[in-house]
Amino acid sequence: MAMKIYRQTAIAIVVIFSVFSFAPAEAATVQFTQDTTLDLTGLDRVLYAGSGSACDSIDVSGGALTITGIPALGTFILSSGTVTVLQLSPQSGTANLTFNSGYFSGGYVAQWTESASSVVVEHHLAVASANTWYYLSLDGVFAENYLSDSTQRLSFSRTVGSQTRTFSITKGKISGSTPPPAPVTYSDSIVINQGAANTTARQVQLSLRAGNTAQMAVCNNVQFTGCPLETYQTAKSWTLTDGQGTKTVYVIFANSVGDTSPAVSDSIVYAIETSGGGGGGATVTPVTPPAVTTQPQPQTTTPAAQESSAPGALPLVTFEKPISQMTSVEISAKIAQILAVLETLKAMIQESQAVELSPGAVPAGYQLSGVLVSGQTSDSVKYLQVFLKAQGEEIYPEGIVSGWFGPKTKAAVIRFQEKYASEILSPLGLTAGTGKVGQATRNKINAMLSK
Repeated sequence: MAMKIYRQTAIAIVVIFSVFSFAPAEAATVQFTQDTTLDLTGLDRVLYAGSGSACDSIDVSGGALTITGIPALGTFILSSGTVTVLQLSPQSGTANLTFNSGYFSGGYVAQWTESASSVVVEHHLAVASANTWYYLSLDGVFAENYLSDSTQRLSFSRTVGSQTRTFSITKGKISGSTPPPAPVTYSDSIVINQGAANTTARQVQLSLRAGNTAQMAVCNNVQFTGCPLETYQTAKSWTLTDGQGTKTVYVIFANSVGDTSPAVSDSIVYAIETSGGGGGGATVTPVTPPAVTTQPQPQTTTPAAQESSAPGALPLVTFEKPISQMTSVEISAKIAQILAVLETLKAMIQESQAVELSPGAVPAGYQLSGVLVSGQTSDSVKYLQVFLKAQGEEIYPEGIVSGWFGPKTKAAVIRFQEKYASEILSPLGLTAGTGKVGQATRNKINAMLSK
């Protein structure tokens, strides 16, 4: 049959700068604001691209489904309407998924293929039996045993890397198989130039240290975009990004089966040498990014509950001098400011369309499942908001229950994560909340809902 491409975008804003060339990273171009039927052949039931899913492209051809560019900290959901069949959430970079209807039966998927520019991808999928062992194979080789939960779901995170890997799920447990221990990081897992505070050269030396490690990925961005896994080594020459200022280098470590550590980092100030006065020596002159000047607009209200970090106030970006007189660093900073304003505008438009629901209560025995992130609309988000509201004004002062995951819901999730940091953040090596409801946050919420 002819190939079909489904493209649904809630809001798209494009800004073109003709006076210079710059290509900032783009958000996913396909965003699903509601469940959308996938016209695959060979299915025994309807399969949907779930609401809240995002990617760069999605192609359907016969029984084959190809999804490319699932964004970092985003998600893509294959749903049967009431059940999440398979959900992928890259923790950094982007991921690609290939699925064939021949491996889908009875509402469950047995095999799929992934590739990624990311380092680790979080997975959630439905299985036929609750509280039952299943084992994962990668490219036909046993990787690990997993126990399904009471809602017939498996959840796990795996490294994918730039290579293509085939994931297979089989009921049963491989006895006598002990997965290798997870990688271990330390306070000095990455050190730039032996701990120096400044450097006058972009080329630096990294000292690296971790336990239970076979591979690593080093990157200048925390998304690890374009930074594949490589063989672990304790010393590495590295090039910082262009432009003066504080530079941060990130690293993650992976064991022999692809389990990864949280990202760790070190920073250094990169500054050029300029001629000094008097004695003819040299002084290091750091460059400070230009200040942002914003002007608040008159506050407006709508009948709907407003989920905005700054309701009614849209910051304006001002230019202190003509673009032709700006440096590349200053231009990049301005573009970042403009893109931030566009994201604020997008959130404000979505907020103005939100309708507050009757709060109700979380149903008895209900448990959150899947990853919840900003921009999603679902009953799961509604029940998350009901739960957060019940934690009091310390956590969710607005108490809005709309079913839409907006900035205020994200802020409430961050407060909740930081209140229970020892159980949610510390085991992941984090010190600040992320606003994303992943496995650790979901486990804490579900434990509290069960009491």
